[in-house]
Amino acid sequence: MIVTLHAICSTIALILILSFFISTVVVELLGDPTSIQAVKQYIVYGIGALVPAMAAAGFSGNKLSGKSKASIVQEKKKRMKRIMILGIAVLIPSAVALHLLAQSGSIGTLFYSLQLVELVAGGTNIYLLGQNMRAGLILSGRISKKARQA
Repeated sequence: MIVTLHAICSTIALILILSFFISTVVVELLGDPTSIQAVKQYIVYGIGALVPAMAAAGFSGNKLSGKSKASIVQEKKKRMKRIMILGIAVLIPSAVALHLLAQSGSIGTLFYSLQLVELVAGGTNIYLLGQNMRAGLILSGRISKKARQA
């Protein structure tokens, strides 16, 4: 049961973060200010689903790892700490600030500077979560020996 919970919550978190990232890039390239406002609002609302998914993934991952000293497990834990720090210190505050700036019509230099920071941090988190997902698949035996070496 805990393995399934971990897989589901981790996947939901990654899908949400990917949807935030992709919708941001698309709306910045193709959208108008009204579309940007809508996406920024959607992202703030989506954080309400992301935070519990990440918390459940972290809790279940911690339970699954137990007291393991395996390097792959320790690396997953290190990545999760980085993911958490980026989320709490950069991504959530910038999502809220970008939402407020967009709602007030202040889509200018400050908005785009903050947007760049958010995209870099978000891209980093996507990479780290992807690495953790790959490690989880290795730990579960779902990735073959050939794929492990790549």
